[in-house]
Amino acid sequence: MNKSKTLNIGLLLCDDVDAVYREKYGNYAAMFQQSLDPSREKIKLTPFRCYENETLPVAQNFDGFLISGSKYGVYEDEKWIKNLMDFVRQCWLLEVKVVGICFGHQLIAQALGGQTEKAKVGWGFGIHSAKITERQKWMRDVESLPSDFYNLVVIHQDQVVKIPEHFRTIAENDFCPNSMMVADGKMLGIQGHPEFSKAFCKLRADFRRELIGEEIYRATRNSLKNNDTHSAIILGWIMNFFKVNSPKVNSPKG
Repeated sequence: MNKSKTLNIGLLLCDDVDAVYREKYGNYAAMFQQSLDPSREKIKLTPFRCYENETLPVAQNFDGFLISGSKYGVYEDEKWIKNLMDFVRQCWLLEVKVVGICFGHQLIAQALGGQTEKAKVGWGFGIHSAKITERQKWMRDVESLPSDFYNLVVIHQDQVVKIPEHFRTIAENDFCPNSMMVADGKMLGIQGHPEFSKAFCKLRADFRRELIGEEIYRATRNSLKNNDTHSAIILGWIMNFFKVNSPKVNSPKG
């Protein structure tokens, strides 16, 4: 791939910001574009509203795909979720890159033979830290991280409890052992939200305060107050991941 060209990435939307908050925070497409490359000189995102059953694109027409987060569970009996899993399997066979964020991370695992379920440890909310267990060549600015740890906003109750064949866990913590997984240069899953600001995370915590409970809510507010994220570094990793060549690996069991 020509590293100087603008990457044409399909954004597979699995949810969106509530309409009432979009003027202040933007929608998911705007969040991703603004955080990755607002100038669109290096990466151009074309959104597809999968959760509204919009027709999926032709995989070969894109340099790769980015799957967003969602309020849904990947194990739910929804036609669009099943269609998206089929699409991920197709991308694997065609060696088209896919990066999954939160729900997208979980969907990649579920589609390719791994397993996602509601975590016994409950909700992950706020800023969590994960340790890099295996550095990758596309991880730029890793020297800026404290002791191989990075901080990201997380908002999730589901977790990947089993990664697919040919994937490796490359970041972990006690709460979420499979915080980041990769299949060489083909697919990447990240449990955190590098596209979310601390302010947006606070909004989501306020909205879900009753659902997550007072203890988790207070811990979330404290984590947002006392910690910063390394979102810019992780977003740089995603950009680099889309640029690296994909080595050929065998098909996992789906």
